[in-house]
Amino acid sequence: MSISGPLPPNIDAQHPTPVAVFVHVHYPDVWQDIARQLAERFDAPFRLIVTSAVAGFSPGIPPTPFHLETIFVPTENRGRDIRPFLLALRRMGKFEIGLKLHTKKSTHRLDGGTWRDDILASLVSKTPPPSAFVRAFATQPALGILAPSGFLLPVREWLLTNLPRMRKVSETLASPLSRKDLAQGSFAAGSMFWFRQDALSDFVNPALLELFESEKGQTDGTVAHAIERLFGTLAARRGYAILPANMVSILISMPPHGRAEDLDQLKPTEDVSPLFRRSMPARLAATHAPLVLRLYGMLPISLRRMLRTALSGK
Repeated sequence: MSISGPLPPNIDAQHPTPVAVFVHVHYPDVWQDIARQLAERFDAPFRLIVTSAVAGFSPGIPPTPFHLETIFVPTENRGRDIRPFLLALRRMGKFEIGLKLHTKKSTHRLDGGTWRDDILASLVSKTPPPSAFVRAFATQPALGILAPSGFLLPVREWLLTNLPRMRKVSETLASPLSRKDLAQGSFAAGSMFWFRQDALSDFVNPALLELFESEKGQTDGTVAHAIERLFGTLAARRGYAILPANMVSILISMPPHGRAEDLDQLKPTEDVSPLFRRSMPARLAATHAPLVLRLYGMLPISLRRMLRTALSGK
């Protein structure tokens, strides 16, 4: 289903290529807030592609002259926001710059709403406005992804239980992960970000759609969590940089850089939201999670029970 909105005069001359805004709606009440922010803050023309598995849901038209079209794609409730996004990427066809959003609540976390609010404040803002994000991509040809400020995390420290499925996804794409990928990769936590279409071109492979598990309320270790961590890694393999959104003004003001390595040198060393700050022991444990899990699995059952009891404090 496609719905068109009014087009202001001369908008094509001002912004020749509209932004493709992808939104997966699992919570319609949150969608109302996102639609309001798009209407109030977007100052560049955009095409909206909405996916949802909610019965009877209809996205409507954000009340803004910058909205050009809404494409609605009903999906099954599988693969969280990631599988619907891959479907929408294939449906949208050719575009240059995209913005990926979803109605995140993370009901298993007390800070789930804070995540979403912080991300939206970073990606859909009045300062800098969306048009500045578009200019940043136009100015810097090596820019592939702009992650929410404070949500750009190192893959190595946040592998958790996702490495086996990350390997499965990369092997499906005939692009096995290397040690360098795991050591140097970064990703946008929460899976919302601005991106260049070519940076994510690997993910239109239809074979990926068959990898996703059925929805069972999983909080980690799924193909969706794996692909969340691979967006930036595979974009880097294609020669693109992934940077935080608070660098937009810098990227616009500086001369063009054709190499991702040059842009990566500008990345702040410590720019992590308090939501993700960990003590050094916790960071070491996360970094070496695969080894720790293997060693844990080798322990006698009685010793594993003792460790669980000790760690839980019961």
